[in-house]
Amino acid sequence: MSGLAAVFGLPRHPHRVVPTLDEQALDVVDQPVWLWTGGALSVLIILAVTVASPRIGLAATIGTIIAFNLCAGALIDRFGWFGFDRIAIGWPRAAGLVFLGLGAALRSTRVADADRT
Repeated sequence: MSGLAAVFGLPRHPHRVVPTLDEQALDVVDQPVWLWTGGALSVLIILAVTVASPRIGLAATIGTIIAFNLCAGALIDRFGWFGFDRIAIGWPRAAGLVFLGLGAALRSTRVADADRT
């Protein structure tokens, strides 16, 4: 069905010039460095899930990854990195981050203790 929509449903532009591979490569190279870090971080997350899941459990691994992502987001908001507006970290937000980290730590500890018995 989506193939039919792609062939018949999308408007066609016969006079539109498709960029060559060289032009596309230049567009990719001209991107800011912080956009390239997404690929490296994705590899790191896949590696962490692959290595940590059998050791501490999948729920603890995913909880830890989410906790780190939210802490990184709080730092980005706090310091205004990547052109974002600065947003202060108030006590409710800080408490939420602490509880999130404690929850991930407790989950990984509980799973590790259950494996020993």
